[in-house]
Amino acid sequence: MRWWRAASAASVALALLAPVSVSRAQERDPPAAEALFERGRAALEAGQLAEACALFAESYRLDAAVGTLLNQARCEEQRGQLAEAWEHFRTAAEQLPPGDERLAMARGRAVSLDARVPRLTLRLTPPVPDRTRVLRDRVELREASLGVALPLNPGAHSIEVQAPGHEPRVWSLDVREGERRELSLAPGARLAVPSATPPPAAVASTAPRPAGRSTRSTVGWAAGSVGAAALLASIGLGAWAYERQRYVSAHCPGGVCEDARGLQASGELRSLTRVSTGAFVTGLLGLGAGTYLVLTGDF
Repeated sequence: MRWWRAASAASVALALLAPVSVSRAQERDPPAAEALFERGRAALEAGQLAEACALFAESYRLDAAVGTLLNQARCEEQRGQLAEAWEHFRTAAEQLPPGDERLAMARGRAVSLDARVPRLTLRLTPPVPDRTRVLRDRVELREASLGVALPLNPGAHSIEVQAPGHEPRVWSLDVREGERRELSLAPGARLAVPSATPPPAAVASTAPRPAGRSTRSTVGWAAGSVGAAALLASIGLGAWAYERQRYVSAHCPGGVCEDARGLQASGELRSLTRVSTGAFVTGLLGLGAGTYLVLTGDF
């Protein structure tokens, strides 16, 4: 029974390891890698460096052959990507066995490129705000990368510092081949913090406004309007009273009314006469007062 348990345990272990092995095997495709490698060699001889480097990189991904990596390093060096070429030659030298005729060439190219590859050391000047970020060519560099002479390709580069509560700060560099440079970094200017307390609201003045000439003019126009309306009403009432007067004269000879309709008309005539006279007097007073206030007021 012991041998059966041991065999079962071994089977389980192999079953657990099998998916990893299958996954790694599926990533390799030597025939495709060979085809890409041949196309990369042709592109390199034709001077199509960007295409050749991409073909070598894909070929190496499908089949990590040292020869492919050496050709990729040669391609990157011709493109001016010295940092990548230096790294590829170093990796190839580590993978080649002793006695391989390519080993000396790979080591020699790595040493030669080591002197040509620029290095840039970045340092943050204290005090450093919490959650400060340093980006080189939009790639974040963590704390362990700061203070270290990191290789990079010759040419234009950008350094950016981002910190909460500060404006972003950017440096533009043009690094030459073989140059060694250090750069001290600090966040940008502090951002203005909006005031949490709103400004006191303006208090409206409660002092009474002195009546000016414009107020008198306004009152004058109002009084004149009322007076004009009263005069118009007086004219209308007077016309009605005149009609009632004619009716009374026809039905009440000598001023004596003998029937009910005549008595009613006589009463209406008296009322209309009083109201029409009052409206006429009111209209005259309103027009007079309004005219005076307007003329003495401010237009």
